[in-house]
Amino acid sequence: MTSKLDMVKARNLGVVSVIATGVLAAGLVMTGVASQQKTVEGVDLTNVYAGNNTTFVLDNEGNLWGKGLNSVGQLGSGDFENKTEWTLVNLPEEEKVEKATIGATHGAVLTDNNHIYTFGDNRTGVFGDGTTNVSLNPKRVVASQTYSSITAGDGFVIATDSKGQLFGWGRNDKGQLGVGDKESRGIPALIPFSEGKVVSLKAGAGFAVALLEDGRVFAWGENDKGQLGVGDKTERLTPTQVTLPEPVTFINTNLTASTVVALTGEGKLYTWGANNKGQLANGPDWREQKRLDVQRVIDEKKAIETADTERKQSLIDVCITEKTEEWKKNNPPTWEQLPPTPPAPSLNDETEEPAEPEEPEEPEWGWVFPTPPSFTAECDKEVTETFQPTSTEHIVERDIVEPALTDSAVTPTHVGGALRFTHASVGALNGAAVSVDRQLYTWGSDDRGQNGNGIDDPASHTQHPVLVNEQERYLKVEVSHGWSAAVTVSEALQVWG
Repeated sequence: MTSKLDMVKARNLGVVSVIATGVLAAGLVMTGVASQQKTVEGVDLTNVYAGNNTTFVLDNEGNLWGKGLNSVGQLGSGDFENKTEWTLVNLPEEEKVEKATIGATHGAVLTDNNHIYTFGDNRTGVFGDGTTNVSLNPKRVVASQTYSSITAGDGFVIATDSKGQLFGWGRNDKGQLGVGDKESRGIPALIPFSEGKVVSLKAGAGFAVALLEDGRVFAWGENDKGQLGVGDKTERLTPTQVTLPEPVTFINTNLTASTVVALTGEGKLYTWGANNKGQLANGPDWREQKRLDVQRVIDEKKAIETADTERKQSLIDVCITEKTEEWKKNNPPTWEQLPPTPPAPSLNDETEEPAEPEEPEEPEWGWVFPTPPSFTAECDKEVTETFQPTSTEHIVERDIVEPALTDSAVTPTHVGGALRFTHASVGALNGAAVSVDRQLYTWGSDDRGQNGNGIDDPASHTQHPVLVNEQERYLKVEVSHGWSAAVTVSEALQVWG
């Protein structure tokens, strides 16, 4: 298990600068890392998608690469073999991927020709062709339609077509298709929605959210954890507006998640839904509070020690002064003839020969004050033997422990304080976000090292966005079930958890 980004031994020893050589999922455990930063197959990465036991990366040429579990063809590689090496998704040569979305055991892509292809487990009808047939290769959905946006959840797909209409197909036991009932659909079904233009779609385990051009968000489907953000925990069979306090420009969730994250245009982070693992990031930064309290104890004790040192030195100085004065009383000055001071030789201005020395002056008389001995060592010893340092026993660490997690949130809450972000992701266990200065922040359960903070403790949670791997800079991050993946500004992939 890897609890640091790129297996960094400790935060202060280095940063992640490599790409994973294995997949952190379902028996396909990462077996090592490359010795230096790499890109997949020599091409640059533009996005990363974290699935359920799979990882996908999109390169700048429109090719989608995957690795991980492939028992039902969820890698779209033309076979059912698990992959520990990056494998190209087997799409027609003329199709280039613009966006990918990964469901529980299936995937879907939107190409530059506005076509949708799905692959993997088709038992719920995600191929959209009215069948539950198996296919080794990706299948195009309804060849007569073109699409503009897509998202995949647990056994279902939601998409918008080029006219702006919403469609859903696949599993519908929670109303996740948004069509007004709970009957599954084997072909794309029109979702009754006319509120505005949808610019982004995201799906969770049994629900979906849509971001409109005007910054409003609508959600539908399962709502047992408040993941719809509509103020209650009652499921919705059709799109219902999320009660956001201000418009947003970004939404995200995960096929394993019951939590949603959203960003405003200025980068404020909002969360709502489940919080059983701290996914909402709405708690205190209790580890930082504990660290500051430990430092407080150190500082207060140091201040007392410094004051004691100054007080002791003052006592020593007083002792030296008193002993010196006493010695002077017992050793008064004496009237003595002062030794003559011979004149310094001078040069003859004309010959530059040494001039004849002048006759010495008559000796003078004066008081001679004896030099007292040093009493430093003696006084230091005496003061040390009797000095009483100020007690610091009362300065102790406060009992700061991890607070209980708050309940799920049925309406969006602003979290992260003054932090501003450009990208965010959330899963069933944790969340992560990239700040405006390209730094990575994580929060949630620490049970599998998925926060990249070096903590691997099932009983511990990070309840507030915390900076990790601060030397690196990032473009995007995606969170899955117990592990995370990110693309750096140098377009290298990092995987941890």
